[in-house]
Formats: sequence, C-alpha cells, structure tokens
Amino acid sequence: MTILIGIAMLGNLGMAHLSGNESTALQQDFSFGNEQQVEILGYTGHAMEPFLSRDSRFLFFNSLNDSINTNLYYARRISDNQFQWIGEVQGVNGEAPHLDAVASLEDGNQFYFISNRNYPGDYRNIQSGAFRDGEVLDAAPVEGDFYIKSPGWIIMDAEINPAGDALFYVNARFDGGALPKEADLGIALQMGTTFTKDSNSDALLKNINTRDFLEYAPSISLQGLELFFTRFSDLTGTQILVSRRQSLDEPFSVPLLIPIQGKNVEAPSISSDGGVLYYHKMKDGQYSIFQMTREKELIEDRVEWH
Repeated sequence: MTILIGIAMLGNLGMAHLSGNESTALQQDFSFGNEQQVEILGYTGHAMEPFLSRDSRFLFFNSLNDSINTNLYYARRISDNQFQWIGEVQGVNGEAPHLDAVASLEDGNQFYFISNRNYPGDYRNIQSGAFRDGEVLDAAPVEGDFYIKSPGWIIMDAEINPAGDALFYVNARFDGGALPKEADLGIALQMGTTFTKDSNSDALLKNINTRDFLEYAPSISLQGLELFFTRFSDLTGTQILVSRRQSLDEPFSVPLLIPIQGKNVEAPSISSDGGVLYYHKMKDGQYSIFQMTREKELIEDRVEWH
C-alpha cells in the first residue's frame, strides 16, 4: 500500500528526488558541529527516527520503514555517541505487515508513537501508553480533533513536549505516490483526555509551514523555544532546520538551516540540555543515527531559548 510506505519518514523513498546539498536562500546556523556517528552496541540494522529521552537515559529509534515490518527499539546511554542496545520496546510493535515508529516520551513517562495498525479504518494513528521498565502499557489511540478524517490524510510524525501538554504533529496527504503531496506541522494542546488543535497553531507556525515544501519530523526543546524539523523539496532534498522564539506566545522565527553533509538527513531530536542534536542519514547504503554538539558557551549565549 503506497500510502503506508510513506508514513513517518521520507528517507529511503525520496532518494531519486534528492540532488545532494544544493544551496538555498536560508541563512545557516553554524552553532552545531563535530558530527559523529552514534554507535549502538549490539545492533546492526537500520536505525532511524531517533528520540533521546528527556532524562538522556535512553535512545529510542525504529528500524527501516519498508512497509513490511517496522519496529521500535531502545538503547541505554553510555555517552553522547555510544549506546547499548536493549531490544524492542515491549507493548508497541504489531504483527507484519505493520509500522510502529517515531517514538517520543514526556517527563511523566507517557509514551507516544506512530502506528498504522488500524489505519485507514481508524484515522487516529497516534498511539500512547505508559512507559514502564521497557514496556508500554495499554497502548491506545490518542484522541483529538487534529486528525484530518479524509482519504489520503494521515499523521506522519508527532512529538510530545516534555510537560506532556502540547503535541507537535504533522498532517500529511498522500495521493497515490510514495511522497506526500502536502505535509505541515501543527500544535495540539492537551484538554483533559484529548488533544485540541491550538487556535494559534497556524500563526505560531506561519514562518515554518510552506506551500512548496514538505515540513515534518518536529523536535521541540525543553522550554519550547526552539523547534527543529525537516524540510523537503525536489530541489533541495532533505534539510534540518531550526526556528526560535523568545516566548511561548510568539511565532517561531524564520528558520535557519543546520548545514549537515550527507544523503537523506532527517528526523532531528534535541537533547534536554540543548547541547546535542541527533538525526539519521544514509551512509554506505544503510540508515544510521548521527549527532552533532553545540558548545556550552553557545547554549549560554542563547539562554532565552533554553
């Protein structure tokens, strides 16, 4: 099913469309550097869609999105670029063919992920449950009014903020191809047991969402003042961008490009201290997780953003 092939990542689907690291009109953010490949000891498969837990203890990631068998795994932190693989996240992975991917975890240990287990019969394709000792308990669809209940539409990515009261999601529309025709970010706020689209979502994201590009894979900083995401077009390929604001009630700024060399660079995840940025890209025919660091003095210079 073509629509399921495109859920949650664009990497192995968009290679024919990518043209390398072509220049764009975006200003660049050079605060991140010293790129290193992340070593996951005991794991040799594709590793995509990284998410570092807010306490930095665990790295969550998923295997290749091949529309056959995409699972969620996790590893315990040894250092910023070395983790010990533990295994599958229990309680989330369905039976093939399926996709369970794009993990995120809030401070209260409520776990969120993307799943196609009931789609398209049920448009609620974000699942959530309590994370305890490597297992997600009682995973169930996330309720909310942010789903677009129309053929071709799906939530492609989502990340919960640290406090668990704001969900950054991506509405994507597929129309018979591997790549979506549209993909834009949105913000939904927790209202009791459901999430309601923030009435200011469009205004807050007006400098991020575009008509001509696909925006997806959001990652929000600890204080909610830095938003990292991926942007794609046939001209530029995939790019990781960052947009900032100085208070929660103002729009995110025009984004800056984080210059990262390589093929299919996607899916940023920022550490809670703002010092390490994780992402995946293809190297030697396999998707792997990489990280770049930001020097402490640069973080302190941006104290209003952290």
